[in-house]
Amino acid sequence: MACAGWSWKSASQKHTIEPDAMLGQIRGTNEPGIYALCDLHPYLDGEPKHVRLLKEIALHHERLHHTLVLISHQFSIPGNPSLLHPVPVHAR
Repeated sequence: MACAGWSWKSASQKHTIEPDAMLGQIRGTNEPGIYALCDLHPYLDGEPKHVRLLKEIALHHERLHHTLVLISHQFSIPGNPSLLHPVPVHAR
């Protein structure tokens, strides 16, 4: 099983992968995997392509077995997030 991570900081640096390319790579990978995505929230507001890629990954979970872990201080998914299962984590 593949494990990978992505964060906004790494996306803003030179020679790194942009959110749409990263989500496209996850969607196109046939090997099951767990992907931790840190601070993706600024890339979802007003970005229907990114929201659509997340939705496609979720819709194909039974076939691809990808798990996305979205990590952020604040998070909301535009539209109908019925395929998502938020797990609140409280900092101590």
